[in-house]
Amino acid sequence: CSCSVPARSVSGPRCSMASSSSDSRFAWLAAGVAAGAAGAALVGRMAAKRGEGRQARVEGRDFRGRPSSYVRASGEAVVGLLAYDVCKPLTEEQYDRWLFDEHYHDLMANPHLEKLVLHTVSRDKKAKLSSGATIENKVGFYRLCELHFRNQAAYDSYIEWFKTNVIPQERTPAGKSAFQFYHLSEFETISRGSSPAALTALHPSAASACASAAAPAPVASPVATAAAAAAAAAAAPALAAAGTLIHRKFGTETAATTATTAAGPRGGCCCAAAAAVGACAATASA
Repeated sequence: CSCSVPARSVSGPRCSMASSSSDSRFAWLAAGVAAGAAGAALVGRMAAKRGEGRQARVEGRDFRGRPSSYVRASGEAVVGLLAYDVCKPLTEEQYDRWLFDEHYHDLMANPHLEKLVLHTVSRDKKAKLSSGATIENKVGFYRLCELHFRNQAAYDSYIEWFKTNVIPQERTPAGKSAFQFYHLSEFETISRGSSPAALTALHPSAASACASAAAPAPVASPVATAAAAAAAAAAAPALAAAGTLIHRKFGTETAATTATTAAGPRGGCCCAAAAAVGACAATASA
């Protein structure tokens, strides 16, 4: 996915949005291009940093006989799988208050833990297999927490860090979490991969932006050029915040979302499209 930009013009992926003047439109377009470039650069750096990653596209056919394709990706990442219930007499509300107000602050103080992903088990919806059959679960629990580490060395450092930075007993899970199991696992993903369809799903405006960007863009007036520069300067703090978020969660979806936040509601359409296009190109080349 790529968009060509004519020389000597302030341009970017274009979409229709109401504006009181062409100058303000050029300013937001410039901010969109800046957000896209920042997103692509950050994603590219993260891809290079995670050079241990491997991915391959697998071709085949589905059960209907139709062509099928997906991307299988893996790397050195290590994920802890921790399942737990809530110790009585605590309620789930009381437990979650401690969890989010205290415990996760303590865990995230450890620089070797990348992120936590929570899966709270549904009580009123029964899971079914693709055949429609259900499974009698041998183990039940309130929630499953994924603890993500860059690799095994990072996990080992995580454990060592807490040996010298001990959490006070009253803030630990003792008497609060009833652990059911805890396993370390390798991380692997099966996804549709980067494609025009995936890009459209990522942000609906991205596909139309790519299509329209190839058309010649109007040349900005001196006033618009100045406005574009001012918009780029104003966007700098937000883009820095976006970089932090992308750093925490590597992915094109985050790049597009943070670019929309950086641009604000008026420029969100073009800025998100630009970021999605840039991140798509960076991911495909990584």
